[in-house]
Amino acid sequence: IYNLDYMMNLVALSKKESVSAYHLDKSEMMRQFKEYNIANKVYNGIKASRDRGHRIYDSVIVIAFRDRHKILKINIETLFKQSSNIAIALVCSNINDLKFALKEKKKNRHIFISLAPNYPLGLKWQEGIDFCRRSIKSKSLTILGSDDLLSLNYIKNSMNYIEKKSFDLAGMIKWKIYDSNMRLYDMSYGVGKNILLGGGKVFSRNILDRCSWDLFDIHKNFHLDEKGYEVVKSAGGKIKTMDDEDFILSIKGKWEMLNKTEVFLNAPSSAIVYKDITNQVESTFGSLKILNYNDIFK
Repeated sequence: IYNLDYMMNLVALSKKESVSAYHLDKSEMMRQFKEYNIANKVYNGIKASRDRGHRIYDSVIVIAFRDRHKILKINIETLFKQSSNIAIALVCSNINDLKFALKEKKKNRHIFISLAPNYPLGLKWQEGIDFCRRSIKSKSLTILGSDDLLSLNYIKNSMNYIEKKSFDLAGMIKWKIYDSNMRLYDMSYGVGKNILLGGGKVFSRNILDRCSWDLFDIHKNFHLDEKGYEVVKSAGGKIKTMDDEDFILSIKGKWEMLNKTEVFLNAPSSAIVYKDITNQVESTFGSLKILNYNDIFK
């Protein structure tokens, strides 16, 4: 499906949109599509490309990533501390990512591997969703950034909302940021933004089937949080904002990212409200059972 004609058609479609988040750069598309093609030749020839889940998991956690292997490794370890009945679907884009994912899969058979071009990001995330639909049976699906760490009871508590209280979508409007300046911040959306955070959203199997698993605009590269939330809302789904006992910790290192810490700190208070809580760094990482947390940036 991801041939050159398909990718160039996405560029053409994006130019018809008035929203800047849709406008795709042809040269960047070509560069990252070349990276994907090299990895795809290897992926198609290995057993992992045909791997399927043989149990029903509480949740499959989709992580689309490019590079960031050190923090992703910590992320994977933290997730498997939470539950013995979760799966992780890693969505790769290049040969180095594929090698990393295969190495992690050797350690844990509940890791599954998909592949998609890294650009546009909406396409990559949707491929991860479609891969889970085809390959992994689960009661829910969780969206998670490669550098977003979940508090250790997050999966358990979100599944309580999904299974026992019949919510269709659970997630957060607050999160924490820890950056390479060793500062920790509490973040929350302003009163005018009525939407759940992109990372940490947990969708029930029921709402996924009702929405045909269509959670991302495939020719969109920015502002990816909205669609999944809106399709659930439009379908009349029950949405739960999770309590403050749970948290998402976004690690802002020196790697490539869509939004650096400064973007949030400089945002108008109507959009983002923040508080410096650097005095809580040790207790925050301690609750995740991560002791050498500053090694993340080395």
